Amino acid sequence: MKKSTFEKLENLFDEFPFMKSEPVSIDELSNAEKKLGVRFTPDYKEFVQKYGGAIVGSFPIYGLRQADPMDDKLWSVYSVTMHYRNEGWPCVENLYIISSDHADNPVGITNVGKIVSYDHDLGELVSVSESFEEYLIQCLGNS
Repeated sequence: MKKSTFEKLENLFDEFPFMKSEPVSIDELSNAEKKLGVRFTPDYKEFVQKYGGAIVGSFPIYGLRQADPMDDKLWSVYSVTMHYRNEGWPCVENLYIISSDHADNPVGITNVGKIVSYDHDLGELVSVSESFEEYLIQCLGNS
């Protein structure tokens, strides 16, 4: 990710340190990829490795560590992805869920790195952003 994106994140977490969790090892990330049957994008890996999981703006970013304000059960990329898959949500079987919007629609990353959401009101997959870093910048703009 760009230095400017990390600077914005660091400014947020300096002001609100409880909004992020703890670093994650590359081995933990690899194990999560295997369990989910996906390959995480480099920018998502970099974020999770550094912050574990976080609230960015008003949106959760699910990783492998729970930030204090997150839900007690649904806070990890694994648990949230499996929740939506097990619930039978359309279009999520090939995604890993990294966030949710304010209507509880899952926000995930495709196998080509695009960020999409399944809008349950529209009944369709909608494009959110071109990359995880771009999604983070959008979230920061909403803070």
